[in-house]
Amino acid sequence: MLRLFLRKAVVRYFFWANRQPSRLLLFFGLITLFAGFSLSHLGLTTDFIDLLPESYTSVKALKNAMKRVGGVGSLVVAVEGNNFENNRMFVDDLVRALETSNLSDIRSIEYEGKEVDKFFSSHAMMYATVEDLEEVKRVIDKEIENAKTRANPLWVDLSDDDEKDIDWENWKAKLNAVKKPFFKMHEGYLGLPGGKLLVVIIKPKGTQFNISHTRKFVETIQGLIDRTMSSRNYGDLKVGLCGNVKSTLEEYDTVFNDIFSTLALCLVLILLFLIIFFRNVWIVAVLVISLSMSLIWGLGFFAIFFKEVNSQSAFLTSLIAGTGINYGIITLTRFQKIAIQSKDMLCSIRQAMESTVLGTFVAFLTTGAVFFALFLSDNRGLSQFAWMGSIGVLFCWLGYFFVLPPLLIFLHQRSWLRVKHRFEFPIFEILGEKIQQHATWFVVGTALLSLVSFGLLLAYLPNAKELNLSKLRNQKSLKTGTEALEKRVSTIFNRSMTPVAVLVDQPSEAIEVCEALEKQSKRLESKVGTCMNVHELLPKEQSKKIDLIAQIKNKTEDSSFKFLEQSKQEEILKWKSKISNEVLILQDLPSRLLEPFTEKSGEIGKLVFVSPKKGNILSNKESLEQFSNEVGTIELSSGKKFMAAGEALILADLLRFLDEEGPGIIVFAFLIVVAIIAISLRRWSASWPVITGLFAGFVLLMGILSIFSVKINFFNFVALPLALGISIDYATNMSEHLRKFGFAEFCQGAESAWACSMTTMIGYGSLLFAHNLAVQSFGQVALSAEVSALFVSILLIPALIHLQFKRRCKSAA
Repeated sequence: MLRLFLRKAVVRYFFWANRQPSRLLLFFGLITLFAGFSLSHLGLTTDFIDLLPESYTSVKALKNAMKRVGGVGSLVVAVEGNNFENNRMFVDDLVRALETSNLSDIRSIEYEGKEVDKFFSSHAMMYATVEDLEEVKRVIDKEIENAKTRANPLWVDLSDDDEKDIDWENWKAKLNAVKKPFFKMHEGYLGLPGGKLLVVIIKPKGTQFNISHTRKFVETIQGLIDRTMSSRNYGDLKVGLCGNVKSTLEEYDTVFNDIFSTLALCLVLILLFLIIFFRNVWIVAVLVISLSMSLIWGLGFFAIFFKEVNSQSAFLTSLIAGTGINYGIITLTRFQKIAIQSKDMLCSIRQAMESTVLGTFVAFLTTGAVFFALFLSDNRGLSQFAWMGSIGVLFCWLGYFFVLPPLLIFLHQRSWLRVKHRFEFPIFEILGEKIQQHATWFVVGTALLSLVSFGLLLAYLPNAKELNLSKLRNQKSLKTGTEALEKRVSTIFNRSMTPVAVLVDQPSEAIEVCEALEKQSKRLESKVGTCMNVHELLPKEQSKKIDLIAQIKNKTEDSSFKFLEQSKQEEILKWKSKISNEVLILQDLPSRLLEPFTEKSGEIGKLVFVSPKKGNILSNKESLEQFSNEVGTIELSSGKKFMAAGEALILADLLRFLDEEGPGIIVFAFLIVVAIIAISLRRWSASWPVITGLFAGFVLLMGILSIFSVKINFFNFVALPLALGISIDYATNMSEHLRKFGFAEFCQGAESAWACSMTTMIGYGSLLFAHNLAVQSFGQVALSAEVSALFVSILLIPALIHLQFKRRCKSAA
């Protein structure tokens, strides 16, 4: 019924198009202009937060944090040079330029720690431990007692060893050690010891999720850097930018540039291949025009409902082009073959459309069904991928159905369409003969390959998932760019530069959060490094310390103090200036320390920052998931729960998708494709070879991935269900072609499948030249899927159908 319906639709549309091809093409051109206008407003976002649904706790927590805190990113200016004075001079000049520029987007500027250093030095005694203060008191008491004893004229030293004096240097080192080690400094400037690397940390008011705003902000800062650099001679210093604001913009630009560079490479190579394959410029022009229109229609329609595409969907243009062009290649290959034999162009167009419409329609349905399977995922990236892919292949098929006939008719009416013999591929004739002679061996060989692939898959599965998340970033940035610079800068700070934040309702709850995490970390091998709330900045046990400090102070004012040597009196009196008998409160802390804990409203104390342990914890899947589980939901003794917010939790949720939803999506995609094949082809005899090829192609794909150790990640995973659509596309068309025309036309069917595969391979292969490693991994998986699909369609499917033909002949005999 479906076959008959499609053939009638082709015939009716053909005769209608034959009467008014020019008007039809003009109408399609106007639609293309409208769709192109819609497409021009489509934006691009590369942030991971856009891949998860709004209902996820990690997404809600992060958005709540941005709402309360404001800016969540930082832009770091790294100044590197061998001369500290030149580095310092540049930092001072740049900060002065930033402060006088009156940029409303800057929330804070951090470049020195003098205020912090002075505060801790002047309150060193309060930040010493109670044990240290008791030791200081004991030592002073002992030293005064010894001095008084030695001052007695009747005293005689009968001991074998001299009484050891207090180790003053050790005592001073102890008091100096109580300074909070938040960052490294050189002469009061944030940087590495020696001053060869200094940093200026600029925190914007907005977020790095708004790309246009981020770009403008970074360009403004870069302009100030350039003007400062040209204002005087700073020697050979180098200035670079890093931080998550810069890396977000860099990732966006990399993906954006990769889209156009790979698409351009893809289109040029496909065009060259098609010209060689068809040896007819007009046929290639028809193919390219119809595909271009289809792509613009589909993407323009998509842009009506979506304002931005995410990083997963951004490269679908190449994928849709590589898949959508197959419908036209199959039809035009058939048209060329018929036209050469009949010399009747109009009849050839109609017959080509009639003979290929069912196969291409079923291929479109199965590919669209695979995209539809992705709707099951909560992952917004895959849902958008599903929408874009489904709409794209739909319009590619509609373009093939509606645009090809009037284009061919238009060219024929002007006598421009001349069909010549195209280049023949004798290898396919030889292959067709070998399949007919040894069909059983081809089937057995494929079965053995499938078994080997299945064995490789079982061995590979435990290590199949990508655990190193750094392999999903910009490779140039990791080696020599922003990420490499950020690694050097991170050594200045003694904690993670990207901690997760916990927002509480009351300041007292901030203390309880850290206590809860501390208790939890004792029960397991914790990945939590530090938990910091603003109260951690205040000295502990202040009342005890004030009492001990008062006792030490009284010792310096006692008359017995004068018995000490003059140098020791001076040493102890020098520390007297650091003695305070007042309780320190939050308002006494330097603004530099309070600023990270201050919300947009001005409230202080409701923010907690939790950092992972040192090491590449957030670049390792298992460590990241453990850290996320620890801090994702924190329960207090009262039963109240708080959620942490940060990029780490977003990444962890994306990774959980592979475990929780991945297998289900693949199984559902397989079942829905099988159902469509069974319904469309109706007869089991026509369906089972295609379904067998589908299963074999997927197993062979997994074998290829196992051999080359291609890891699966949340970015390239989508290529696995798409592989089902790819396999069924060629398999269905080859099956329908052989059943309709027999093995006498095997060469044409194989050539069509090979040509379709080559154009798609070019599309996927172009992704291997992308700078983004995640995009490269997608290309690797998709290219492997294409190889296995082509193998099955031109070897296994024909062998199965030939054996089926032989069995029927024997039965008939």
